[in-house]
Amino acid sequence: MAEQDIPITHAKTNGRTKSFKLPVDPNSLPTFKTISTGWNKEAQLVDYIERNITLFTKDVLREEYQYHVREWSMREQRMFGGNQPRIDLMIMTKSGKRMGVECKLPKQSFSELSRAVSQVLAYSVIAEDNGLPFHKLLIVTTQYDTIVHKIIQKYELPIGVVVMDKKERMEWNCEN
Repeated sequence: MAEQDIPITHAKTNGRTKSFKLPVDPNSLPTFKTISTGWNKEAQLVDYIERNITLFTKDVLREEYQYHVREWSMREQRMFGGNQPRIDLMIMTKSGKRMGVECKLPKQSFSELSRAVSQVLAYSVIAEDNGLPFHKLLIVTTQYDTIVHKIIQKYELPIGVVVMDKKERMEWNCEN
């Protein structure tokens, strides 16, 4: 399906269900939450993507899947200790591109999603410092807040965002 044909339906805004079609200007969308995600914890969202990793890589990243690492520490050698930053999923594609995916199941979309932007940028710096840079970084979330897109756009950040539940998704990707 071509990018502009991806339907965005059942986005709940102020108690009403709306339908959208891409391309859509993310700045024109109100803050919304997907109607029914089917996940109670962030780990369940990561589990879902992991179970569907080949399709996720093909449909969202537009690449062919090679392998992935869950809770990747952005180092070649594993270090011991509990307080190490880890990105939810590192996906390596057949073309040799390293993709980072950080999942969020926010309760308060503004604060949690704006923190996710800085979290993903920090992961990018750590990976580069270890000689393992990402080709693309994604935040996968069940809620949308316009602040996320505005931050990414204003500062030309190399981050894509995917808002999804088990049936549908809305996405916009950075050009990197």
